[in-house]
Amino acid sequence: MKKIVAFFLVIVIIIFGSVSSVFAEGEKAAEKNLFYDSVSYTCAYDSKIEQIVISGTVDHGIMTSFSDYSIEIYSLEHGESFEQMLLRTDAKALASSAMSMKFTFNLPVSRIEDRYLRYTVALVSPSGEKYMAAHALLPSVASEESFSDGTSFKGIMLENASIVGNSGAGMVIVDVNLSELIGDISDSILYPMDDTYIYIKKSYVSELDKMIVTASASDAKVYLRLLINRNDETLAYRPTENGEGFSAPNVYSKSTVSVLYAISRFFAERYDGDNGVMAGAILGTPIDVILKERAVELCFEGHRFWDLRRTGRARAVLDGKRYTGVLWKKSGENFVPTSVACDLSASSRKYPERFDRFPIPQSEITNNSEAKQNSDW
Repeated sequence: MKKIVAFFLVIVIIIFGSVSSVFAEGEKAAEKNLFYDSVSYTCAYDSKIEQIVISGTVDHGIMTSFSDYSIEIYSLEHGESFEQMLLRTDAKALASSAMSMKFTFNLPVSRIEDRYLRYTVALVSPSGEKYMAAHALLPSVASEESFSDGTSFKGIMLENASIVGNSGAGMVIVDVNLSELIGDISDSILYPMDDTYIYIKKSYVSELDKMIVTASASDAKVYLRLLINRNDETLAYRPTENGEGFSAPNVYSKSTVSVLYAISRFFAERYDGDNGVMAGAILGTPIDVILKERAVELCFEGHRFWDLRRTGRARAVLDGKRYTGVLWKKSGENFVPTSVACDLSASSRKYPERFDRFPIPQSEITNNSEAKQNSDW
């Protein structure tokens, strides 16, 4: 009997990575505990330059106490621990630099599977001992789904299921734009929903079939990432009637809940055999929400500028803008907020598009005849 996975408004959370430690004995054990979580970093795939960009900061105390150590980047296979990686004969650092407070590494992506590995930062002693300094991260990538309002989502990007599947990737994530999935009578699969029916767009489902069948045939686990356009009047949650919507389902609406339940049941029935097998579903998180959360939680830690830069939002946020802050002044027994200018210059901030890319140092161009300066510099 065909198994029907009825995941009624349940988000299946994928947990990538494993708790890792490094080989250390005696005095090294203290160093191991000291180094772990001493590095804060981000890991993202930049499709414009086809590189994994890893940026972060090292704890100031660690940096000053172990200034003769170096920073190295390693990749981990799925399910592989840091210790297991070190035992591999082909294990080697993908990039390295001297110890510093801040670091940025750009790793060229030569294989499709490079975007599906986990990456971690290690601190290496002068004698070669390697200590894992932070938990491993999967590269985050903006979804390829296009929304008219510019909404984008954080997660793994799927461009071609056959390429990903044939590369041996153990997992494939397929984006499903629910706003596009729901159709009308002209191009639809009629599916029961409570006492009525829902129209599911046949052409959209046909494209999903191709990707899921191909990925399933390659023994990859397939997860559907459900994306909701925040301007979708049917599905998106709106705190107020005329307020801005969120890219999340309106669980306070009976009709929305019925639609999501029907879609979930449809996917569970359809992708349980001949049309491929679905392992689960994920609710996509808008990257704007994540960036706002990082701006608040990591305030004054030097992350905001690089977050804007690597996600292509710096020009829109910074160019032509002037920023103000709040100064609290005492007035009698109370403190009164006063707006003050943050910019000393009389002119607005300037952030041309070329600032998203560093110029190649002239010394590198001089030493390498094949090196060409970036066109904007």
